Amino acid sequence: MNDAGGTALALNALGTALDAQGDFEGARKLLRQSAEIDLANGQKTPSSENLLDTGDVLLHQGDLAGARKAYENALAESQASGEKSLSAYAQFGLGRIAFFSGDAKAATGDFSQALQLRKDLGESFTIAETEMATAELAIDAGNPGNAEGALRRVREVFKKAGMQDEQVLATTLLVRALLRQGKIADAGREMDSVPRPTGIQNFEVRLATLIAQGQLSRATGKLPDARRAIQAALKDASLKGSREFVFEARLALLECDPASAQRSKGLDALSRDARQAGFNSVADHAHRAASG
Repeated sequence: MNDAGGTALALNALGTALDAQGDFEGARKLLRQSAEIDLANGQKTPSSENLLDTGDVLLHQGDLAGARKAYENALAESQASGEKSLSAYAQFGLGRIAFFSGDAKAATGDFSQALQLRKDLGESFTIAETEMATAELAIDAGNPGNAEGALRRVREVFKKAGMQDEQVLATTLLVRALLRQGKIADAGREMDSVPRPTGIQNFEVRLATLIAQGQLSRATGKLPDARRAIQAALKDASLKGSREFVFEARLALLECDPASAQRSKGLDALSRDARQAGFNSVADHAHRAASG
């Protein structure tokens, strides 16, 4: 690898770090610089790594169309070069987009392809990541019991590997699965193992924790605590420009309110906003809540 290639990879790594912190614009700036180096260095397209990292940032911002294009380009490039690990990553990213878009069938297909590639490669951590996403899909589809066992298994994989962020994410999903089954006490015990949100540096993990805390407080009748946690997540997501978490937090916050004309109006507005942005999964949940 020449000096330019090394610089491009270093910029990619820095961009990924900023993305994890929620500095999406800073991340995109570094990733654009990395791509420019790739092109100036004779490559016809940015590297697969750059495209994948760009897709992640765009997904976090809520640009589903832009993220899909980045992942599709990364998939084509990695398949042409035979980089199966990167192909699996791209397929996984496409599955996430399908999930947010409300296309459960496509998401299942993408996750299945990513999982098979990762099993072929023996990548235990990425296998667990894919199984965690599949479990989230099951929760969203109304099958939390199917997700519970899988989430406990993948959490152990992350725990043994010392991957705390992933371990916390698995736990927040497990809390959601337990709450959906009415296992409130179990959910509370699981939530007790999660660090305080103020001590979590990763943007996605911090907001997922706040929302899970709010949902648990709502289930136990502590509505002021529920609203406080979810409003903190909504504020952070809004400041950072993460439509993904803005929509999720808005839905969780409205679910704290008793049935009323105002609540229905808020759910209708959320459904409209989310659908315009392509987040059909949230839009469908909001529509059903308003109708029910």
